[in-house]
Amino acid sequence: QGDEHGFEEPGSHVWVYDVNTKRKIREIELDELAISIDVDQSDKPRLYTLNFHFPIPWLFQLWLYISRGEAALMEIARQRSSVYDAAQGKHLFDSELVPHGGFVLNVQAW
Repeated sequence: QGDEHGFEEPGSHVWVYDVNTKRKIREIELDELAISIDVDQSDKPRLYTLNFHFPIPWLFQLWLYISRGEAALMEIARQRSSVYDAAQGKHLFDSELVPHGGFVLNVQAW
């Protein structure tokens, strides 16, 4: 969402840039809203995302937000990490995160 300088907010797409030409060459549409991303530097690079996941249909999410507010929605929020093939943009798998008194805010490739 936003322009090329709007990277500090959660997003639903990752913009892929050619660093030599400084041009956007494509977008990877994410399955869920990501709050943090990273890409490893291997021969087969992977894109790692840290997401908020709501285990209910979006229409019920909307109803819950309208009727009870953001706090009610955050009570059911879960986190998970997703892995994509960075070269193709294909979603590979998700991994549920178990919170220990809060949310994880950053993901780093290893």
